[in-house]
Amino acid sequence: MEQNKIVITGVGVVAPNAVGKVNFWEALKSGANGIKPITLFDTAPYKIKLAGEATEFDPAAILGQKA
Repeated sequence: MEQNKIVITGVGVVAPNAVGKVNFWEALKSGANGIKPITLFDTAPYKIKLAGEATEFDPAAILGQKA
């Protein structure tokens, strides 16, 4: 049986309580959970009003602008 090798080149975190592994670890240690009122859409028709939105993440900063 052939075995494939795997290489991990880095670790990144995008979570509701922090972005980046250092910030995420600090948020965990401080007890920050990131659950807040939903802001990305109108929740009026729904019972659920809270969620974990990753609002601090800017994909354009990592991936560049859409063409």
